[in-house]
Amino acid sequence: MLSSTYHKLIKALDGSPKMSKRNPMSYFTLNEPSKVIEKKIFNAFNGGCSTAKEQRALGANPNICPIFDLYLFHFYKDDNDVLERLNECLTGDILCGECKSQLIGIVKKFIEKHQAQREKFLDKAMEIIIVD
Repeated sequence: MLSSTYHKLIKALDGSPKMSKRNPMSYFTLNEPSKVIEKKIFNAFNGGCSTAKEQRALGANPNICPIFDLYLFHFYKDDNDVLERLNECLTGDILCGECKSQLIGIVKKFIEKHQAQREKFLDKAMEIIIVD
């Protein structure tokens, strides 16, 4: 599988090697409002160039990009989708802002579904936890 061979560790949103509770912009949780997550992803570090023109010509560096890591490890199930995103990134066919916007759409859909399911089962969880 591509995700097990391409990267060793998933990076934090700020580009550091691990997430830190000291920097809440370095990660997002399943409980956060989607607007907060959107802001964090949009402001995340990326492997892009200084200008769109330069990135279109030279491509970006997915090896240092936590946005690519999120696609790779969490939000693409098919390796072909990962390879397509990798190629778009390396060739400059997609800019980092476009990539982040697409990821935001995927993550928001996932988070909203997760939060709705969690809410649906909250009463059952409380019933299990609270013993008479």
